[in-house]
Amino acid sequence: MSNVPVVLVLPYPAQGHVNPLMILSQKLVENGCKVVFVNTEFDHKRVVSSFGAQQHSTKHEEESMMKLVSVPDGLGADEDRNDLGKLCDALQKTMPKELEKVIENMHLKSDNNKMSFIVADLGMAWALDVGRKFGMKGAIVWPASATTFALIRSLPSLIHDGSLDSDDRRIRISPCMPEMDTEDFFWLNMGEPKTGKKVLKYLLYCAEHIHLTEWWLCNTTPELEPGTLLYMPKILPIGPLLRNNDNDNNKSATTKSMGQFWEEDHSCMSWLDEQAHGSVVYVAFGSFTLFDQNQFNELALGLDLTNRTFLWVIREDNKMEYPTEFKGHKGKIVSWAPQQKVLSHPAIACFVTHCGWNSTMEGLINENKYPRIITIIEGLRNRKSPKEKMSNIPVVLVLPYPAQGHVNPLMILSQKLVKNGCKVVFVNTEFDHKRVVSSFGDQEHSRKHEEESVMKLVSVPDGLGADDDRNDFGKLCDALQNSMPKELEKLIHNMHLKGENKISFIVADLFMAWALDVGKKFGMKGAIVGPASATTFALTYSIPSLIHDGTLDSDAQGHVNPMMTFSQKLVENGCKVIFVNTEFNHRRVVSSMVEQQDEESVLKLVSIPDGLGPHDDRNDQAKLCEAIPKAMPEALEKLIEDIHLKGESKINLIVADLCMAWALDVGRKMGIKGAVLCPASASIFTLLHSVPMLIHDGIVDSDLGSILTSKKTIQLSPSMPEMEPRTFFWLHMAGIIDSSHYLNYLVHHCTPALNLTEWWFCDTAHELEPEVLTLLPKLIPIGPLLRIDHRSKTNNAPPRSLGQFWEEDLSCMSWLDEQAHGSVVYVAFGSFTLFDSNQFNELALGLDLSNRPFLWVIREDNKMEYPTEFKGHKGKIVSWAPQQKVLSHPAIACFVTHCGWNSTMEGLSNGVPLLCWPYYGDQLYNERHICDELKVGLGFDKDHNGLVSRKELKTKVEQIFNDEKIKSRSVALKGKVMKNVAKGGTSYENLEKFVKEIKQ
Repeated sequence: MSNVPVVLVLPYPAQGHVNPLMILSQKLVENGCKVVFVNTEFDHKRVVSSFGAQQHSTKHEEESMMKLVSVPDGLGADEDRNDLGKLCDALQKTMPKELEKVIENMHLKSDNNKMSFIVADLGMAWALDVGRKFGMKGAIVWPASATTFALIRSLPSLIHDGSLDSDDRRIRISPCMPEMDTEDFFWLNMGEPKTGKKVLKYLLYCAEHIHLTEWWLCNTTPELEPGTLLYMPKILPIGPLLRNNDNDNNKSATTKSMGQFWEEDHSCMSWLDEQAHGSVVYVAFGSFTLFDQNQFNELALGLDLTNRTFLWVIREDNKMEYPTEFKGHKGKIVSWAPQQKVLSHPAIACFVTHCGWNSTMEGLINENKYPRIITIIEGLRNRKSPKEKMSNIPVVLVLPYPAQGHVNPLMILSQKLVKNGCKVVFVNTEFDHKRVVSSFGDQEHSRKHEEESVMKLVSVPDGLGADDDRNDFGKLCDALQNSMPKELEKLIHNMHLKGENKISFIVADLFMAWALDVGKKFGMKGAIVGPASATTFALTYSIPSLIHDGTLDSDAQGHVNPMMTFSQKLVENGCKVIFVNTEFNHRRVVSSMVEQQDEESVLKLVSIPDGLGPHDDRNDQAKLCEAIPKAMPEALEKLIEDIHLKGESKINLIVADLCMAWALDVGRKMGIKGAVLCPASASIFTLLHSVPMLIHDGIVDSDLGSILTSKKTIQLSPSMPEMEPRTFFWLHMAGIIDSSHYLNYLVHHCTPALNLTEWWFCDTAHELEPEVLTLLPKLIPIGPLLRIDHRSKTNNAPPRSLGQFWEEDLSCMSWLDEQAHGSVVYVAFGSFTLFDSNQFNELALGLDLSNRPFLWVIREDNKMEYPTEFKGHKGKIVSWAPQQKVLSHPAIACFVTHCGWNSTMEGLSNGVPLLCWPYYGDQLYNERHICDELKVGLGFDKDHNGLVSRKELKTKVEQIFNDEKIKSRSVALKGKVMKNVAKGGTSYENLEKFVKEIKQ
């Protein structure tokens, strides 16, 4: 692009469209752009002829910066352009080719005329496709309301849902939008029914092209249409589009407007000067309205009857005659008026209008400083989106946050990428890499052989020492932030140097979104995956706006698991994955694998330091949060460099956990694209995204993250469920006394990196969090992230799971086979929950007291001794279970869970009622969502000692066994949720779209 960007502006051929786009063009010129304004030949002649005696200074000022050109509209010279059906047909058939010719001719004439950007009316959105052929970026402008924009955008779904053909008079596109009367849909009010059909067909044609740009501009303001802009936040309000008259003073009354179809009669301004303030009725019906003789007569005589002064605009194309009784002695009639100036005149009392959107905006507001226009200018000058070339087999780098709940879904995604023709480099921290590799277990040879060449597991240091406690999330977060971006950059660099296939895409966990920045350095595209709910994703995204000092989540199994699952899905879709754990987690994963991977595996487990020492406590999350950013970025960079140097497959994409989003920055430095995956709920992500707003509203302390409000509940949006501030997840992180450590890590090292990718994935489904996904539509649901074993006829989970920190005890499956259907209480509290001896005793004795068979998972790191009274004769205890297989077993009746999002998703996906026993973090919110919103579970009440007593456990177990409503809701929800991952489902299609992007 030259120093002065050249912008092509294309309005729909109607006065109400040409005017605002001409104003926008003038704003672009004022901000240093050249504009080529393209009208149809018919409108071009009208615009030029209406200029009249333009002041020489104005003409001279703009003649070199704005060029008016024209193209044929496909209609003959004498054809009626008020026949919108005919016009729409002609535009669609003729104008794309004609516009292409104009661009070609201008480019051939001079490099100075080379256009780099198209600003197209929404009614001409097809022009974006023309521009794309010439490498031009684009934006859409809708000169009408955001509500009609949303309506046009929603046409395909309205047709699909049958709303356009239903008998319901009133519909609501979104809960946050006003109701709309279907009889008022504008294409139905164009005269003949066949005209409406043609207009609708044309609108659908335009709607198909909207996705070609991120710039959806609308002549509106948030104050005028808050519900619509909330529903469709991609629409950028830049209104009101008014002409500025800051430099005009007295001469402003005679200054003429560009873009008019008729010459303005400025004599009306001096006439208005003679009228009393607030005395004049202004009457104007735009450029299109036509009355029959009867209505024209009533209007004229009505103005007489008011006995008030009036200014009436009657266009030159009016064929009606004034009624003989009409006097008009108190009014003035002009053929066309400088409307904005008229409406700003103090003599005007009211405006009789056809309610065209431009007239509406001019009537409502008369002055505005256009703060949002600057955004467009900066986009024209600075935005870059080069198309990176990828190898025939795209190589994707997948980076989960070092926790089981993140590794698992990203591993599943990786396998799906491999299945769809990608190679995947799955990057774990060194700690997690060892744990994942050790947990492979007795993998079947056929499966191993299928994936061996297209998924590579690698690792980078997480910045922690070998003996540091990775359950200390504060310490882990610090280490990741300090170490991993550089380590990831090195890893990518080394892989590229080695002559391996170049990594072209980064899929980053939402908590590793910084990896997109690392990928950007290498020219890689990126995507973000949120392996948890969309709410958690939205919360994380909102942290910068909720607080300026903020941090998030943990180095836990709950992060590694979904990331690993996601990675496996990438592998299944033809990608090779390098799965990077921290060294600490890597060792745990590797040690839990019965059968080790070989060097040629398509899912390679690698590790990097987390920045903590070998003896540091990784349960100290404050310390972990300090160590991660210091150690892991550099370690990740080094890992990538090493992989590239060794001549292995070149990483071309990073997938980072939301809590490791800094990895996107590492990827950016190495030219690797990225994605982020959130392993928590969409609600939690939204909360994180809303932190600045919460600070501004006095709900959250900006320095400490503590709660300042006395309100018991708040709503981030009218469409979202209520949240209890006391349950905000950063206030309940195990191992953290000072909550600011977590927020600081998230706000400074994770959420800023989210802007480095358009791929924000979340392990959720629309049926689980519809309001949240509406509020933050950039979140892409790809859940539930489950391991699917296509060979199994009885269970949908594979024999063993990659990414586990402990080896799974499969003996529990044969034990379950011996139990009656719907008889077993499954008890598991994830990878992090720790009870003191009192609570452990109550849990054990409560299971005895229930007198029902139970399967209880007690991890190897449990230090509690069983109470002497405990018998356990009706149960089975294992150190770690293949949870997805367990929950899909018909013997399971209910699930006593800590409400970690992965466990929640696995329970919901199998239709199992939940008994909720949250421990920390987002689990408190998840409990409320399960019990109050989804109504598929029950919570426990604690006694005066803060314990869940044995009697309470027995009571709730009996209650859920006998609650048929909860059981039926659970089964029904399972059906809805699982449709998402079936072929044609939302999550399935979102993943398919992502894989296609990687392979481009």
